[in-house]
Amino acid sequence: LEGSTVHRVYPWENNKAIVGYDVLTQPFQIPTFNRMAISGQPVLIGPLKVQQGNLAFIGRVPIYRNRIINSNERGDYWGATAMVIDAERLYASTGLQTERGNLEFALRSSDGQGGSKPVFFFGDPGIFERQPITQKVRLPGAVYWEIAAVPTHGWNHKGRLRQLAILFGYLLATIIGFLTYRLVRDQQKISHSAMHDSLSGLPNRRLFYDRFQQAVFTAERYQKTFAVLLLDLDGFKAVNDSLGHAAGDAVIQETAARLLSSTRDSDTVARYGGDEFVILIQNSNADDAQKIAEQLRLIVPQTLTFKGRQLLITASIGFAMYPADGISMEDLLSRADEALYVAKSRGKNQLVVAAEH
Repeated sequence: LEGSTVHRVYPWENNKAIVGYDVLTQPFQIPTFNRMAISGQPVLIGPLKVQQGNLAFIGRVPIYRNRIINSNERGDYWGATAMVIDAERLYASTGLQTERGNLEFALRSSDGQGGSKPVFFFGDPGIFERQPITQKVRLPGAVYWEIAAVPTHGWNHKGRLRQLAILFGYLLATIIGFLTYRLVRDQQKISHSAMHDSLSGLPNRRLFYDRFQQAVFTAERYQKTFAVLLLDLDGFKAVNDSLGHAAGDAVIQETAARLLSSTRDSDTVARYGGDEFVILIQNSNADDAQKIAEQLRLIVPQTLTFKGRQLLITASIGFAMYPADGISMEDLLSRADEALYVAKSRGKNQLVVAAEH
């Protein structure tokens, strides 16, 4: 989300229809959304009927611009990442059943959809009217669920059944709270690791391809253009050979940081492999995109010293525009690669535009 509007989705297929959708058009989402943005804490809402038609819980984690590392200052709210957790999967993961051990269970939330009115979403709501044993579960974002348990055949043998209900309720509350937290956290980690390079932290080819599809969608809808750059580090092999792979890794990380600092939030900087990066400059004409590309070329150079010898890292860049140089990712990358080859052959540390050679 950028602000409260869906800006990017993954995977793109089957989800592209929600791009541009403002979640705050649903009034019940406003309280939890505002609480997330102000508190800086994750929130979990639901269950809701999502675009695909199933019931799901949505976990949101806020993102802040200009965040200060090792500080309590969060910076300015920018947007959020959102993860959809299928409700049936969550119930199955916790072993939650409407009946278990001669007990019936139900769940409700006083804040599951952003309001104060109880929302019943699992089991028979009437269980809450049958003198149940109840247990509250705290979830991310100050959301509380309440589990209710009653004997299937009424309160015969009250002492033993009440103890069983208390025990089951307590155990289920603990399991649900723990597994919900783990599901949100693990889905974040899995999603991030599947789509990002482990060394640089940048998007990988898989995520770049998805971002490219979204850029094409936006360009076609709003008659925009965008640029694709292939950036290769000059002199990187000498660093690896002379100083070792640890030094090479440090160069990759430093280069990634410099590229990110010189691009906009709407752009994508991805590690394409080895010492090569691919950059997507969105919603930009050729002149403006070339200016950004030249800024990137100038910010990359780094000098390292080994045994009294200076090793210089620079950048060669191949530049292609959508749709002038191609409409598919393969065509644009091919044109940018051809321009990159020309930049290398001309002495490196250059920006070459596909349309000009």
